[in-house]
Amino acid sequence: MQPFERLRRLARDSDDDDQWFVAEAADCLAGFAHDPAGLVVACRRLLAHHPAAGVLWWLCARVLTAASPSEAAWEACEVLEHDRTARRLGERLPFPHDEPVAVLGWPGTFAAALADRPDLDVVAVPRRQGDTRLRSRLARSEASARIVTEGQLAAAEPSHLLVEASAASPTEAV
Repeated sequence: MQPFERLRRLARDSDDDDQWFVAEAADCLAGFAHDPAGLVVACRRLLAHHPAAGVLWWLCARVLTAASPSEAAWEACEVLEHDRTARRLGERLPFPHDEPVAVLGWPGTFAAALADRPDLDVVAVPRRQGDTRLRSRLARSEASARIVTEGQLAAAEPSHLLVEASAASPTEAV
């Protein structure tokens, strides 16, 4: 498949919080390594279609500023593959636990963290926009969770609400 065809497919994909998506984007951007103008266009198109994907912003910035864009893309995949965030989150949730833990959406990091915690009662709350695949992401996940509405969430009185920040600075989060 040609790089621009892959780019079109990635731009249309709505599951931008998946590890697969980031690896595919890195591979796609590596295909533009010998075409600096094409690389800029590819990054701009990906970000235009996925403006809330903080990891994609990080990937594009890393690839665009590197002396060797294809090497930077693969190094970024390595960094993400060895990310310990999910394990750390799973370890920091209370044990044992009686009240449910709520998750806004079903980000991949939270799914991985909760897969190791079968003792938790996990509820997933759909985001108000862009959560059309929540049920299928839950079905693919190793963690068990049930979908609840905002009203049901309030009645369940969860002890924790996990919300993923797409991008963050020392003072703000998106």
